[in-house]
Amino acid sequence: LAFFSFVWPVYSDCVPCDLFDSDSPVIRISFYSICAGLFNFGWAVSQINHLSMVPELTDDESVRVQLYAIRNSFTVLSNLSVFGMFTLLNVYYSPHEMSLWRYLAVFCMSLGSLTSLIFFFGTKETHIVVNASKTGGEQFHWYNWFS
Repeated sequence: LAFFSFVWPVYSDCVPCDLFDSDSPVIRISFYSICAGLFNFGWAVSQINHLSMVPELTDDESVRVQLYAIRNSFTVLSNLSVFGMFTLLNVYYSPHEMSLWRYLAVFCMSLGSLTSLIFFFGTKETHIVVNASKTGGEQFHWYNWFS
């Protein structure tokens, strides 16, 4: 969701503007606002997924802290790599040229996709088996939240 809602508006014109054969600023702002909202939602979902996996990977509190620190370090490195690539591209392109922003988007999405694939295939998730007799023998269902 984050990938497509970021790439789609960068590499295509305003799709609703083409559909309605209009160049209305209201339609354009609505389209880009919806894309930004979808991107933020997809980004939050991926962040929650990564953070919720840490307790499943280890029971040791110090290892959990170390994993969170490594994760935050890579977040800082990814931000610095975007600024570095922008600086490099800014030498060859004017900031007003659309190709600069498209190349930067390709770099960001390629780097993000690569690291996501490494994370997806490189993380071995352990399955913790909980004994039902220790938990009282009853399973908690989602609809119990409403009762």
